[in-house]
Amino acid sequence: MKKYSILWFAVLLCGLSTSCKDFLNEYSQNLAYIETASDLEELLLGSGYQDPAMTICPGAAIATFGNKTQNRDFMTCIHLMDDDIKEAPAPVAKEYKTRSWQIVAGYYRWADDPAIGLTGIAVQDYIWADFYRRIAVLNSIISAIPEQRSKHKFGEEETLNQVGGETYFLRAWYYFMLTNIYGAPYDKSNPNATWGVPLKLSEEVIDIYYSRNTVGEVYASIEADLKKAIEFFKLLSSPRKNAQHGSIDACYALLSRVYLYMERYEDCIEVANKIEGYGVKSLSSLPVTESFATLESVETIFSHGPHEAYWIFGDDAELEISSRIDIDHLLATGEIVMITTRTVKQNGWSYACSPEFEGLFDENDYRLNRFFSRTRYAKNLVPRKYKSKISISEYDPVSMDTVVYANTGTPASTGGWLRYPEILLNKAEAQACLGQSEAVSTLRSLMQYRYKKMPTIPSGGKELVDFVRLERRKELCYEGHRWFDLRRYAVNNTYPCKRAIEHVCYQIATDAGGSVIAEKVGETTLEEYNDNSFGSWMIPIPQSVIEFCDGNMKNPVRGGVTANFVIEKEEEETL
Repeated sequence: MKKYSILWFAVLLCGLSTSCKDFLNEYSQNLAYIETASDLEELLLGSGYQDPAMTICPGAAIATFGNKTQNRDFMTCIHLMDDDIKEAPAPVAKEYKTRSWQIVAGYYRWADDPAIGLTGIAVQDYIWADFYRRIAVLNSIISAIPEQRSKHKFGEEETLNQVGGETYFLRAWYYFMLTNIYGAPYDKSNPNATWGVPLKLSEEVIDIYYSRNTVGEVYASIEADLKKAIEFFKLLSSPRKNAQHGSIDACYALLSRVYLYMERYEDCIEVANKIEGYGVKSLSSLPVTESFATLESVETIFSHGPHEAYWIFGDDAELEISSRIDIDHLLATGEIVMITTRTVKQNGWSYACSPEFEGLFDENDYRLNRFFSRTRYAKNLVPRKYKSKISISEYDPVSMDTVVYANTGTPASTGGWLRYPEILLNKAEAQACLGQSEAVSTLRSLMQYRYKKMPTIPSGGKELVDFVRLERRKELCYEGHRWFDLRRYAVNNTYPCKRAIEHVCYQIATDAGGSVIAEKVGETTLEEYNDNSFGSWMIPIPQSVIEFCDGNMKNPVRGGVTANFVIEKEEEETL
């Protein structure tokens, strides 16, 4: 009988409702029923993977960030802290008690406790608890594979190899995300930095309090898991082709990203070259009404988790539906007939593209009206890589014609999407950092499908590296890359790039006419990555885990954040 480690007790204390004893008993009973490879596969699919991608549409559950749907809406925080986003809460005609920009303002403003927003209510950190829970399941599956293989059951080898490959891949995926969210960026000159995340690679109970592993140790584990996954996938006689399952191509794709972060550029290029059978979607032939970010796309290698962009970057309008009895008809006939009225009203949606980021696009770039739209009232530029059906039309950023979305395809994840253009950009950056002229042709193989007229590409050196990174920012926007990229650029040993981030901030106020409005109060600034600010360039490990580990687990001081305004206490309490 296998049990979770001591670390899982801390995870449970972090927000799950079941007791440690009850959960462990339930889990052990589940393992007792595993008799076949198919049972292991069922456990993997049910508890190893996040829920399939789902779209959260404008107007849905704004005030319920903690409901069942939103509990699985992980990775929101990494979209809120970079330089591609701005707070854009429009004045409202219909009042909400809680707005999404208020709920998650702590992340946007790099607060000491980013889980505390302007409402004073903490947003539960589901990433830590959920990812370590799934890692515990994966550890148990890994330990069970040799035992199941030893039974020599006919026809099970293929399933065991598939399960083994997917399990090791997923464990690498979760640790990659965990260390880049809660840990320091990988620094080639200092891989032994102590600010990684705890590694638990066995299902056995170890009676210790866990501490952070070094960043280098976590990355070594990620690399080892991906290589082990590749070994399993190579044993398959009929590999699966399913974007919602781990695969050998998904391993190579994630490994190319890992090697890029580690500045192992030759290795990055080598694994990128192993990926075949995918392409770049031509945006010139994609109607502006149709979705780009789909599982069915020729670009998609792997997608894991929900599509959440509409909760962060919603429209600033909503359709209010009201009904009343037709009195005239009632008096004339005695029959009750309802009259339905549909009124478009402005609401207080939350975030949009920052002015700097918006300025990177022009009409020569097909991405301007394939990746984005403009909202109905404020005309804010907002990401729309997946175009969910909504009742309020938005505007084409180029023509400013109204657009009704066709909602084509299954949405890809906004935090867990591996796609072929990233592989080209990983490879191009690695080539550019090595001084290889082939970076230009690699970049062209992507850009020819993104521009009406091909821009001039620098021939080499820092100019080429900067150009590749700019294309990466534009192409992979709002897919969970930018915050991680800013961190790794800051510690890059070949072409370092550090930059501060400034966010414009708002508060709720009442104007002279008594209307509730969103009022700009000033700016909050995060210093460039340095010894003073590095703690603010990562998310703190949940305090409940810190306290449970009795001093063995620590968070760095969150410094380097300044604001040129103060929100009065009595004003804050009214939000």
